[in-house]
Amino acid sequence: LESFDYPGRVLSKLGVIQRLIALFFYLAIHARRTDRVLVYNTQLFSIPIRLAKCLKGFQLILEVEEVFYLDDRNPVDVRRRVLEDALIAAADRYIFASDLLANRFSVGKDFAVVYGGYTIPPRIAQRRMDGNIHVVYAGGIDSLRRVDYAVKAFGLLPDGFRLHILGKGADQELESLKQEIEKVNCEAGYEKAEYVGCLYGQEYDAYLESCHIGLNMQSIGSSIEDVAYPSKISSYIGRGLTVVSGRLSSVVASPFAVGMQMYNASTPEEIAQAILTCKIQDYDTQTRLVFEAEKRFMAELERILNSGR
Repeated sequence: LESFDYPGRVLSKLGVIQRLIALFFYLAIHARRTDRVLVYNTQLFSIPIRLAKCLKGFQLILEVEEVFYLDDRNPVDVRRRVLEDALIAAADRYIFASDLLANRFSVGKDFAVVYGGYTIPPRIAQRRMDGNIHVVYAGGIDSLRRVDYAVKAFGLLPDGFRLHILGKGADQELESLKQEIEKVNCEAGYEKAEYVGCLYGQEYDAYLESCHIGLNMQSIGSSIEDVAYPSKISSYIGRGLTVVSGRLSSVVASPFAVGMQMYNASTPEEIAQAILTCKIQDYDTQTRLVFEAEKRFMAELERILNSGR
């Protein structure tokens, strides 16, 4: 569906429209009044889903991981606010990505809340025991997630801390990040920070499990702070890491906040202090948080799936 917003590409736009029409006809033919249809919140789904629901009367459960028009970095999404609001309002029940989203958009309807993927993979690596505290960032590298601030923070930390950056970004963003890493390493006289690149599957799991702290670098004060929960937090905790994060509204309201170290401003100084004072929890304590959160979610999910029968 993303190709619909690219300039030009007439055939791609027609292809998207064709798929949306096919979605409507599939539901119009196959959906029954007693069905519960789970839909991911996507602005372009608004018209076919609402028309099919009006025609067939099925129960719509909408998964709302974020509200796209609230992200002012994407003017196209902002202009489609009417479509997204209409889709959200049409839902009978919801699965939200945070309690803040639920409080703002549930309008008295039933909902469940899931804070990212509650995955605890089999443990395949132990934490590094080389006398250093290993800190990892795994995620996108862009203007919203100021990973360069983390690198600068390591320039302020004493010896005994190492930063490992996993993820991808635009070539310009990566080149700028690598220059900042080189600067910090040159000043330290040794490799204090490194860009690892992208890892997947068991290699990714093992790398995270070998570290002590996971960094969430979403900027405080961004337009989506209240309505988008960083799913990497549950990914870190599910692999036994203690999380250092900015004091984002959605993070503070989450069930994982109790085991996190937070900073109050997105600056290298604040980030460095949070890392320095972070109380590192053991693997079992952290993964138990994910297990308990999953239990709560499954109970909520069972409730909303069974209600309205």
